[in-house]
Amino acid sequence: MAFFNDFATGISGYPVANVTLSIGSLVVQPPGQAPAVTTNEVWAFKVTITNNGDLNMKNVALHLQGLNGAQIATAAAGPFTTAQLTTTTIPSVPAHGSAMTVNYYFKAPAVATAAAVQLVEVHLAAWDADLDYLLGNLAGHSDPPEKIYSAQVFPA
Repeated sequence: MAFFNDFATGISGYPVANVTLSIGSLVVQPPGQAPAVTTNEVWAFKVTITNNGDLNMKNVALHLQGLNGAQIATAAAGPFTTAQLTTTTIPSVPAHGSAMTVNYYFKAPAVATAAAVQLVEVHLAAWDADLDYLLGNLAGHSDPPEKIYSAQVFPA
């Protein structure tokens, strides 16, 4: 069953080949002072999931993790944790489209660092493949292939 093995490999490898995540929309929470991140400051952020492939992604969930002493929360007031958080489900990230999460929050480490350090990590926790784009949008009119009928025409 080579087709099914290849199909399974394509689905499991789909995120690596077709999905990018970005952390943005960073906003310091009062009484913080942007643009520098200072100790114990709380920052809001959003994650953008960009789907560059031909599958619709459904029921997407992310794992968020604070790094190097940063903590993560789902609300500006906390509670903040060093444990990995699973986000609420994003219903759909369409093929060749993107979706943005709601605000999540990180609390900066309590100790200053001598250089830039990683503060937040995000990766896919779960997603479902939906073939609607692949089967509906990519199927349709096609020329070639074509076939033309030819014949000599004789007088009546």
